[in-house]
Amino acid sequence: MRTLSRRGAVFDAGLVLAVAATLAACSSGSRRPGSLPPTTTSIPANAREDVTTVGSCSRDAAGLWVLDGAVKNRSDKRQSYTIIVDFTDVAATVEDTKTVSVPPVSPGGIATWSVSGAAGQEGIRCVIRTARTP
Repeated sequence: MRTLSRRGAVFDAGLVLAVAATLAACSSGSRRPGSLPPTTTSIPANAREDVTTVGSCSRDAAGLWVLDGAVKNRSDKRQSYTIIVDFTDVAATVEDTKTVSVPPVSPGGIATWSVSGAAGQEGIRCVIRTARTP
């Protein structure tokens, strides 16, 4: 059993208080001088379920692959949409990527969209990579 002298006990108590004060300072909501404030990031909402295709990916007379679709606004406010479409070969290698911007759609409304790309390519598939709202 260890016997503490008065001096050792004071040192141990001081060490415990110093550690507790340090931990309390780290967990407090206050910022240190020169530190940056927390940032707020707006992450676009996933809107893939609002987007459908009309027909299939097909080649037009100019040699472009075309995909047509529609978006239905299921929210209770007007919102615009950004749809990203990849044009891939049969091995799923992306040959071209296009972004479609759909202007604001009223709540419950439907808007159509069309995208074309991968000119001169053979055997292309059109794949909606993502659809989002701001």
